[in-house]
Amino acid sequence: MSKPVPEKSLCDFLIKRDPLSTSKLKVRLDFPMATLPLLRENGMPDSAYISAPCYMWSSHITFPNSVGVISDAQLWQIALEAGREMEDEFEQYEMMNRNKKLPGAMTVLAFDREIIVASSQKGRFSFVYDCSDTPVKRDLKRCRKIVWQRSARKSAKKSTKKSARKNAKKNARKGARQSARKGGRKSGKKIGKDFRHIHDGKCGEEMAMHLYYMKHGLNLSKLENARIGTVKLKPNGEHSHIDPCSVDKEKAKDKFKGKVNEGFGCKEFTDLLGLTVLEKDTLGQAYNFATLFPTGSPTIDHIESLRNISN
Repeated sequence: MSKPVPEKSLCDFLIKRDPLSTSKLKVRLDFPMATLPLLRENGMPDSAYISAPCYMWSSHITFPNSVGVISDAQLWQIALEAGREMEDEFEQYEMMNRNKKLPGAMTVLAFDREIIVASSQKGRFSFVYDCSDTPVKRDLKRCRKIVWQRSARKSAKKSTKKSARKNAKKNARKGARQSARKGGRKSGKKIGKDFRHIHDGKCGEEMAMHLYYMKHGLNLSKLENARIGTVKLKPNGEHSHIDPCSVDKEKAKDKFKGKVNEGFGCKEFTDLLGLTVLEKDTLGQAYNFATLFPTGSPTIDHIESLRNISN
Protein backbone atom coordinates (compact mmCIF):
# COMPACT_ATOMS: atom_id res chain seq x y z
CA MET A 1 0.00 0.00 0.00
CA SER A 2 1.45 3.37 -1.02
CA LYS A 3 1.98 6.03 1.58
CA PRO A 4 -0.41 8.99 1.54
CA VAL A 5 0.88 11.96 -0.38
CA PRO A 6 1.49 14.95 1.93
CA GLU A 7 -0.41 18.13 1.27
CA LYS A 8 1.20 20.01 -1.57
CA SER A 9 0.48 23.30 0.16
CA LEU A 10 2.72 22.49 3.13
CA CYS A 11 5.88 22.88 1.02
CA ASP A 12 4.63 26.28 -0.07
CA PHE A 13 4.34 27.36 3.56
CA LEU A 14 8.13 27.12 3.90
CA ILE A 15 8.24 30.54 2.27
CA LYS A 16 6.55 33.09 4.49
CA ARG A 17 4.83 35.72 2.41
CA ASP A 18 4.24 39.33 3.32
CA PRO A 19 0.71 40.73 3.20
CA LEU A 20 -0.37 42.00 -0.19
CA SER A 21 0.66 45.55 -1.00
CA THR A 22 -3.02 46.44 -1.40
CA SER A 23 -3.82 45.18 2.09
CA LYS A 24 -4.88 48.02 4.40
CA LEU A 25 -5.12 45.89 7.55
CA LYS A 26 -2.14 43.66 6.67
CA VAL A 27 -3.98 40.41 7.37
CA ARG A 28 -1.68 37.42 6.97
CA LEU A 29 -1.49 33.69 7.51
CA ASP A 30 -0.35 32.54 10.94
CA PHE A 31 2.80 30.79 9.78
CA PRO A 32 3.64 28.75 12.92
CA MET A 33 0.12 27.36 13.10
CA ALA A 34 0.19 26.38 9.42
CA THR A 35 3.52 24.58 9.84
CA LEU A 36 2.76 22.78 13.11
CA PRO A 37 3.67 19.33 11.70
CA LEU A 38 7.17 20.59 10.82
CA LEU A 39 7.55 22.18 14.26
CA ARG A 40 6.49 18.91 15.81
CA GLU A 41 9.15 17.03 13.86
CA ASN A 42 11.73 19.54 15.10
CA GLY A 43 10.75 19.03 18.73
CA MET A 44 8.62 22.10 19.32
CA PRO A 45 6.93 21.20 22.63
CA ASP A 46 3.83 23.33 22.16
CA SER A 47 2.92 21.37 19.03
CA ALA A 48 3.34 17.90 20.49
CA TYR A 49 -0.24 16.84 19.80
CA ILE A 50 -0.68 18.32 16.33
CA SER A 51 0.18 16.24 13.28
CA ALA A 52 -1.67 18.24 10.61
CA PRO A 53 -1.71 21.95 9.68
CA CYS A 54 -4.09 24.46 11.24
CA TYR A 55 -5.10 27.54 9.27
CA MET A 56 -5.82 30.99 10.69
CA TRP A 57 -5.34 34.56 9.45
CA SER A 58 -4.94 37.62 11.64
CA SER A 59 -3.61 41.13 12.16
CA HIS A 60 -2.91 43.41 15.12
CA ILE A 61 -3.35 47.19 15.09
CA THR A 62 -2.18 49.63 17.78
CA PHE A 63 -3.53 53.19 17.85
CA PRO A 64 -2.22 56.36 19.52
CA ASN A 65 -5.47 56.75 21.47
CA SER A 66 -8.38 54.68 22.71
CA VAL A 67 -10.38 52.68 20.17
CA GLY A 68 -13.50 54.08 21.80
CA VAL A 69 -13.65 56.62 18.96
CA ILE A 70 -14.30 53.78 16.51
CA SER A 71 -18.03 53.10 16.29
CA ASP A 72 -19.60 49.65 16.37
CA ALA A 73 -20.59 50.10 12.73
CA GLN A 74 -16.98 50.82 11.80
CA LEU A 75 -15.78 47.76 13.72
CA TRP A 76 -18.13 45.63 11.66
CA GLN A 77 -16.61 47.14 8.52
CA ILE A 78 -13.09 46.42 9.77
CA ALA A 79 -14.04 42.78 10.36
CA LEU A 80 -15.50 42.50 6.86
CA GLU A 81 -12.48 44.09 5.18
CA ALA A 82 -10.17 41.82 7.17
CA GLY A 83 -12.14 38.84 5.89
CA ARG A 84 -11.84 40.02 2.31
CA GLU A 85 -8.09 40.55 2.75
CA MET A 86 -7.83 36.99 4.07
CA GLU A 87 -9.55 35.67 0.96
CA ASP A 88 -7.14 37.59 -1.29
CA GLU A 89 -4.10 36.64 0.79
CA PHE A 90 -5.14 32.99 0.66
CA GLU A 91 -4.49 32.99 -3.08
CA GLN A 92 -0.76 33.67 -2.52
CA TYR A 93 -0.26 30.14 -1.23
CA GLU A 94 -2.03 28.40 -4.11
CA MET A 95 -3.54 25.88 -1.71
CA MET A 96 -5.78 23.08 -2.81
CA ASN A 97 -9.07 22.22 -1.09
CA ARG A 98 -10.05 25.83 -0.50
CA ASN A 99 -13.15 24.85 1.48
CA LYS A 100 -11.06 22.84 3.95
CA LYS A 101 -8.39 25.49 4.48
CA LEU A 102 -10.02 28.89 4.10
CA PRO A 103 -11.83 29.96 7.29
CA GLY A 104 -15.41 31.15 6.93
CA ALA A 105 -15.50 33.83 9.63
CA MET A 106 -13.51 36.85 10.79
CA THR A 107 -13.66 38.29 14.31
CA VAL A 108 -12.74 41.79 15.47
CA LEU A 109 -11.71 42.37 19.09
CA ALA A 110 -11.34 46.04 20.06
CA PHE A 111 -9.89 47.01 23.44
CA ASP A 112 -7.84 49.79 25.03
CA ARG A 113 -5.74 51.19 22.13
CA GLU A 114 -5.69 47.98 20.10
CA ILE A 115 -7.62 45.89 17.62
CA ILE A 116 -7.05 42.21 16.89
CA VAL A 117 -8.70 40.67 13.86
CA ALA A 118 -8.56 36.89 13.74
CA SER A 119 -10.30 34.35 11.58
CA SER A 120 -11.84 31.13 12.72
CA GLN A 121 -9.52 28.13 12.53
CA LYS A 122 -9.55 25.45 9.87
CA GLY A 123 -7.85 22.07 10.10
CA ARG A 124 -8.40 18.57 11.43
CA PHE A 125 -7.18 19.43 14.93
CA SER A 126 -8.38 22.05 17.38
CA PHE A 127 -5.47 24.39 18.09
CA VAL A 128 -6.68 25.58 21.49
CA TYR A 129 -7.68 22.12 22.69
CA ASP A 130 -4.96 19.94 21.14
CA CYS A 131 -1.86 22.11 20.88
CA SER A 132 -1.03 22.91 24.50
CA ASP A 133 -2.52 24.08 27.77
CA THR A 134 -3.40 27.53 26.47
CA PRO A 135 -5.22 30.18 28.53
CA VAL A 136 -8.15 29.88 26.12
CA LYS A 137 -8.32 26.15 26.81
CA ARG A 138 -8.49 26.90 30.51
CA ASP A 139 -11.23 29.48 29.86
CA LEU A 140 -13.22 26.86 27.96
CA LYS A 141 -12.82 24.45 30.85
CA ARG A 142 -14.28 27.13 33.12
CA CYS A 143 -17.21 27.51 30.72
CA ARG A 144 -17.73 23.76 30.76
CA LYS A 145 -17.75 23.69 34.54
CA ILE A 146 -20.30 26.52 34.74
CA VAL A 147 -22.67 24.85 32.30
CA TRP A 148 -22.07 21.42 33.85
CA GLN A 149 -23.03 22.72 37.29
CA ARG A 150 -26.09 24.47 35.90
CA SER A 151 -27.23 21.31 34.12
CA ALA A 152 -26.56 19.16 37.19
CA ARG A 153 -28.70 21.44 39.33
CA LYS A 154 -31.55 21.27 36.81
CA SER A 155 -31.28 17.48 36.62
CA ALA A 156 -31.24 17.15 40.40
CA LYS A 157 -34.23 19.47 40.77
CA LYS A 158 -36.20 17.54 38.16
CA SER A 159 -35.41 14.21 39.78
CA THR A 160 -36.35 15.57 43.19
CA LYS A 161 -39.78 16.74 42.01
CA LYS A 162 -40.49 13.43 40.31
CA SER A 163 -39.58 11.37 43.36
CA ALA A 164 -41.51 13.63 45.71
CA ARG A 165 -44.72 12.99 43.78
CA LYS A 166 -44.27 9.21 43.96
CA ASN A 167 -43.30 8.89 47.61
CA ALA A 168 -45.61 9.13 50.54
CA LYS A 169 -45.51 12.37 52.46
CA LYS A 170 -43.53 10.88 55.30
CA ASN A 171 -40.78 9.73 52.93
CA ALA A 172 -40.82 12.73 50.59
CA ARG A 173 -37.82 14.48 52.10
CA LYS A 174 -35.68 11.35 52.16
CA GLY A 175 -36.62 10.40 48.63
CA ALA A 176 -35.94 13.90 47.36
CA ARG A 177 -32.46 13.98 48.87
CA GLN A 178 -31.59 10.60 47.34
CA SER A 179 -32.94 11.63 43.94
CA ALA A 180 -31.00 14.86 44.04
CA ARG A 181 -27.76 13.08 44.78
CA LYS A 182 -28.38 10.46 42.12
CA GLY A 183 -29.42 13.02 39.51
CA GLY A 184 -26.41 15.21 40.18
CA ARG A 185 -23.93 12.37 39.87
CA LYS A 186 -25.50 11.07 36.70
CA SER A 187 -25.59 14.44 34.98
CA GLY A 188 -22.07 15.31 36.07
CA LYS A 189 -20.61 12.09 34.74
CA LYS A 190 -22.11 12.57 31.31
CA ILE A 191 -21.20 16.21 30.88
CA GLY A 192 -17.75 15.96 32.44
CA LYS A 193 -16.75 13.22 30.01
CA ASP A 194 -18.08 14.53 26.72
CA PHE A 195 -18.57 18.26 27.04
CA ARG A 196 -16.53 20.58 24.78
CA HIS A 197 -17.11 23.78 22.89
CA ILE A 198 -19.65 22.99 20.18
CA HIS A 199 -17.15 23.96 17.44
CA ASP A 200 -14.09 22.62 19.29
CA GLY A 201 -12.86 26.11 20.15
CA LYS A 202 -12.14 26.90 16.49
CA CYS A 203 -14.20 30.10 16.31
CA GLY A 204 -12.72 33.53 15.74
CA GLU A 205 -13.56 34.55 19.29
CA GLU A 206 -11.17 31.93 20.69
CA MET A 207 -8.49 32.74 18.12
CA ALA A 208 -8.64 36.48 18.89
CA MET A 209 -8.39 35.86 22.62
CA HIS A 210 -5.49 33.45 22.10
CA LEU A 211 -3.58 36.22 20.35
CA TYR A 212 -4.52 38.63 23.14
CA TYR A 213 -3.01 36.25 25.69
CA MET A 214 0.11 35.86 23.55
CA LYS A 215 0.55 39.64 23.59
CA HIS A 216 -0.56 40.58 27.10
CA GLY A 217 -0.34 37.38 29.12
CA LEU A 218 -3.03 36.84 31.74
CA ASN A 219 -3.54 40.57 32.33
CA LEU A 220 -7.23 41.08 31.55
CA SER A 221 -7.36 44.72 32.67
CA LYS A 222 -7.09 45.89 29.06
CA LEU A 223 -10.36 44.11 28.26
CA GLU A 224 -12.43 46.64 30.20
CA ASN A 225 -15.06 47.94 27.75
CA ALA A 226 -13.75 45.54 25.09
CA ARG A 227 -16.01 44.87 22.11
CA ILE A 228 -16.14 41.81 19.89
CA GLY A 229 -18.01 40.84 16.74
CA THR A 230 -17.83 38.18 14.04
CA VAL A 231 -18.58 38.36 10.32
CA LYS A 232 -19.56 35.18 8.50
CA LEU A 233 -18.15 35.03 4.96
CA LYS A 234 -20.10 33.09 2.36
CA PRO A 235 -18.64 31.42 -0.76
CA ASN A 236 -20.91 33.46 -3.01
CA GLY A 237 -19.34 36.70 -1.78
CA GLU A 238 -22.11 37.64 0.61
CA HIS A 239 -21.60 38.13 4.33
CA SER A 240 -23.56 38.46 7.55
CA HIS A 241 -23.02 39.62 11.11
CA ILE A 242 -23.49 36.78 13.57
CA ASP A 243 -23.89 36.41 17.32
CA PRO A 244 -21.44 34.25 19.29
CA CYS A 245 -22.31 30.59 18.72
CA SER A 246 -24.45 28.77 21.24
CA VAL A 247 -26.56 25.64 21.22
CA ASP A 248 -29.99 24.83 22.52
CA LYS A 249 -30.95 21.49 24.03
CA GLU A 250 -32.09 19.91 20.78
CA LYS A 251 -28.92 20.83 18.89
CA ALA A 252 -26.78 19.64 21.79
CA LYS A 253 -28.57 16.29 21.87
CA ASP A 254 -28.04 15.90 18.14
CA LYS A 255 -24.36 16.88 18.37
CA PHE A 256 -23.53 14.60 21.28
CA LYS A 257 -26.06 11.81 20.52
CA GLY A 258 -28.22 12.58 23.52
CA LYS A 259 -25.41 12.35 26.07
CA VAL A 260 -25.80 15.87 27.42
CA ASN A 261 -28.62 18.21 28.36
CA GLU A 262 -27.07 21.48 27.25
CA GLY A 263 -24.18 22.73 25.15
CA PHE A 264 -21.92 25.73 25.30
CA GLY A 265 -20.23 27.93 22.78
CA CYS A 266 -18.79 31.39 22.29
CA LYS A 267 -21.74 33.01 24.05
CA GLU A 268 -20.61 31.48 27.32
CA PHE A 269 -16.98 32.25 26.42
CA THR A 270 -17.60 35.96 25.80
CA ASP A 271 -19.84 36.17 28.87
CA LEU A 272 -17.10 34.64 31.00
CA LEU A 273 -14.60 37.28 29.85
CA GLY A 274 -17.06 40.16 30.08
CA LEU A 275 -16.77 41.10 26.41
CA THR A 276 -19.43 43.33 24.86
CA VAL A 277 -20.84 41.70 21.73
CA LEU A 278 -21.60 43.99 18.80
CA GLU A 279 -25.26 44.11 17.77
CA LYS A 280 -25.53 42.03 14.62
CA ASP A 281 -28.23 44.29 13.15
CA THR A 282 -25.84 47.24 13.05
CA LEU A 283 -24.79 47.96 9.47
CA GLY A 284 -21.13 48.40 8.59
CA GLN A 285 -19.84 51.93 8.09
CA ALA A 286 -16.81 53.26 6.25
CA TYR A 287 -13.90 54.42 8.39
CA ASN A 288 -10.71 56.42 8.00
CA PHE A 289 -7.96 55.94 10.56
CA ALA A 290 -6.37 59.29 9.68
CA THR A 291 -9.62 61.07 10.53
CA LEU A 292 -10.31 59.03 13.65
CA PHE A 293 -6.75 59.41 14.98
CA PRO A 294 -5.39 62.77 13.78
CA THR A 295 -2.55 62.70 16.34
CA GLY A 296 -0.76 59.77 14.74
CA SER A 297 -0.93 56.77 12.45
CA PRO A 298 -1.69 53.27 13.74
CA THR A 299 1.00 50.62 13.91
CA ILE A 300 0.16 47.29 12.30
CA ASP A 301 1.98 44.06 13.12
CA HIS A 302 1.26 40.39 13.56
CA ILE A 303 0.94 38.36 16.76
CA GLU A 304 1.94 34.78 16.07
CA SER A 305 0.21 31.87 17.73
CA LEU A 306 3.34 30.26 19.21
CA ARG A 307 6.19 31.84 21.14
CA ASN A 308 9.85 31.79 20.18
CA ILE A 309 9.23 31.16 16.51
CA SER A 310 11.76 32.80 14.21
CA ASN A 311 10.63 34.45 11.01
